[in-house]
Amino acid sequence: MVKIRIPEDYITVIKNQALRSENEIYGWLIGYVGNSTSNVIALFECKKFIQQTLISAIPHAQEFQEISSILPQGIGPIGIYHSHPFSSEVFHSHTDDKTLLSLSKQFQESISLVTNGQDINFFKIHHNNIISDIRAEFGVPKIPSFVSFKLNIQFKILIPNKDFINQKKSNSIKMKIFNRIGDFLEDTWQNIKLLYGNKIFSPKNTVKNFLINEINGRALKIKLTDHNDHITLYLNDKLENNNALYKIPGKDVDSYTLELNIKSPIYITEEQKTIQDILEAVKTELIRNNILPKIYNSYIDNLNHKIIIPEDIFINFFGIYIRLLSFCAEGEEDKQIDTHPSLKFLLKLLSLIDTFLTSTLNKSAIDDIASLFSQIRMLHKKFHFTHQFKSDLKSINKKFSSKYKRMSQ
Repeated sequence: MVKIRIPEDYITVIKNQALRSENEIYGWLIGYVGNSTSNVIALFECKKFIQQTLISAIPHAQEFQEISSILPQGIGPIGIYHSHPFSSEVFHSHTDDKTLLSLSKQFQESISLVTNGQDINFFKIHHNNIISDIRAEFGVPKIPSFVSFKLNIQFKILIPNKDFINQKKSNSIKMKIFNRIGDFLEDTWQNIKLLYGNKIFSPKNTVKNFLINEINGRALKIKLTDHNDHITLYLNDKLENNNALYKIPGKDVDSYTLELNIKSPIYITEEQKTIQDILEAVKTELIRNNILPKIYNSYIDNLNHKIIIPEDIFINFFGIYIRLLSFCAEGEEDKQIDTHPSLKFLLKLLSLIDTFLTSTLNKSAIDDIASLFSQIRMLHKKFHFTHQFKSDLKSINKKFSSKYKRMSQ
């Protein structure tokens, strides 16, 4: 029978959130689907609405995209939760049906939790777009293991005239660099080699042989070409002219070094699959979810002719690893970070911890939020955060101290 598996603590948190709000609440259920069961391993409350009233809540699409972008391959939004305030009956309205149908176009067989703060019901949309109630099983789902892929490569980017790179045009240059690297990866992907240790192995091997649970565990190394330590890519003088991409460097062309050190966990819910089966997902993860944001947030150092890429920050989030970008590259230590997407996301995490602290939790959930909060505090020591972040961190630390004294030690 189709069902949902969700920690009972999450039900408590959702109900409390509904009772504390006069308006309809909204949030996302994060997890994976396996053996006809939707496994919820984390929650994200919606903080940005197009509209939020007593009878309606329309989340902002940008927030959903931000949350989806930091989740690893194999883990994602599998449904929504929301409330019907002051309603004696918990049901799935026509508006709820439309919302779930829209979500299912991106994530098949999405689920929906509806509560009035006291009772809660569970619904699922099936392949034929029929929505029905489903059985809930309260418990902590198994966290899938993952295969870690690593790519280390250095590019020499030849760009016409260093004066062309200035503050106004740097974003345009970055997008051209990303497009060239993306084209290069697309062209070479069919011939990649995979190394485990120093040995090449066949992608026909099952993923089960390479599963790990720690981000620093042994990774599979991607080798793009036989000589992929240094790759030279050219940008043309007239960037809009694609026919000139392979301009031969001369005295008007400057060389910039760009080094990519990438690690990507791919979570596996079907262990019988082969490495070959997931390589397309690996390519998507590398190009769209890793290389693109890194290049876009890079720092172009004209003095040293380097394109400096921000480092990865991996955070253990309820048992899965999410990836944020570091807040400044070398040479940008004094740059304001109040609008940095990673800072905004850490503020969301602090808000989520605050929401959990309003409920009485079991040890498993306590350990999860304690671990999450500890990792955020460690980042606070490493980077110079804004006043708002420091204030939020201090406020939540006080709540930890009063409610769970051992966590604030």
